[in-house]
Amino acid sequence: MYVYLCYFLIYSFLGWCVEVCYAALNTKKFINRGFLNGPYCPIYGAGVITIMYFVYPFKNSLIVLFIFSVILTSLIEFLTGFILEKAFHYRWWDYSKEHFNLGGYICLKFSIIWGLACVFVTEIVHPGVRDIVLWIPKSFGEVILGILYLLMIIDFVVTVKTVLKLNARMEKLQMIVDDIHKFSDKLGNKVSSDFLDVEEKIEKLNSKREKEISWLEKRIIHSFPEMKSTKYNNIFKDIRSKVFEKNKKA
Repeated sequence: MYVYLCYFLIYSFLGWCVEVCYAALNTKKFINRGFLNGPYCPIYGAGVITIMYFVYPFKNSLIVLFIFSVILTSLIEFLTGFILEKAFHYRWWDYSKEHFNLGGYICLKFSIIWGLACVFVTEIVHPGVRDIVLWIPKSFGEVILGILYLLMIIDFVVTVKTVLKLNARMEKLQMIVDDIHKFSDKLGNKVSSDFLDVEEKIEKLNSKREKEISWLEKRIIHSFPEMKSTKYNNIFKDIRSKVFEKNKKA
């Protein structure tokens, strides 16, 4: 168990590094990728641990290793995306524009990439990681693990609270917009010349949103450029565009 806990943290960190490098290639700047705030992406740790536990015994056959890696990593990515969406009402990534995708959660291109990555990790990276883990004194390693896992749990709680707060904000804004539209539909034709235009109200609302949104909420939005809200997508798209527009000006 101790060894697998070490592997989980190490590969979560290495996965975060991969995500940061990938984002840097696309945006030419640093973006703190991942659901959590810290330098780790647990989905990578979970993926590698799954491969190590179920597939590593077949590592002598690269074809079998590749096929099982594609299947298992795709399953993990699908379940993670599905659960996150149902729990928080956001699409953290979306492969709908890719060919041969399943619900936008997974697609053939990235499934093949994950399969090849697992073969690379198993054959090239993992032997070195294993040696490092075995080299560290277990008593010292357990202390470090305890501290790091405690920090990760705190990070998880803070992130969940941030997402829930963002959801609450979306719900409140949606109610305001709905009220504006209802009021406009009822009185628009009769008093339009004497009443403030709905678009002006929404623009004021946009300014208020931009001022109220916290840096943690902005970090999550920047980390997942394709992120979508399944409950308040129109409101969220507007906030997201404002955040990115402000970032470009900065």
